[in-house]
Amino acid sequence: MAKFSIYNIKKILIFIFLSINTFLFSISYAHEYRHNELLINHPYSIPTRPGTDNGVMYIVSIKNTSDMEDELIGVSTATASLSEIHSMKKVNGIMKMRRISAIKLPPNETVSIKKGNNNGYHIMLFGLKNKLKHGDNFDAILHFKNTESLKVNVEIIKTNNTHKH
Repeated sequence: MAKFSIYNIKKILIFIFLSINTFLFSISYAHEYRHNELLINHPYSIPTRPGTDNGVMYIVSIKNTSDMEDELIGVSTATASLSEIHSMKKVNGIMKMRRISAIKLPPNETVSIKKGNNNGYHIMLFGLKNKLKHGDNFDAILHFKNTESLKVNVEIIKTNNTHKH
């Protein structure tokens, strides 16, 4: 039978404690969701701008790994009175923001909804119940055309157009 000194037992307990904490930390900050054939990578928002009761939500990417097209048809959250999917496009030299009914998720492709994406996709949050502050988070439900809805946690972060995950 092996002898364990108090020193060795303490080392083992510290190792176990640190391993469990590392595991729990990685779970609590997981920003990737696998939902049937969809892979949702890091839903996030940015702090509310001064003087407004509206906010914006982004998703770094949604990858459709199936052979069938799907669509993001809506987002709901208790954080805002109303959520809408929007696109921004330059028309005659002027940026125009428009509500769109859905974002197509083609089969075996990845679509970016991160800040600064090429299509100007984003989710507008109108009538915020509280200001969005860096470090906070909120829940949102993503609604799809061909897949059941998915609840995600949205982290509020300070970011710029080069935000990557």
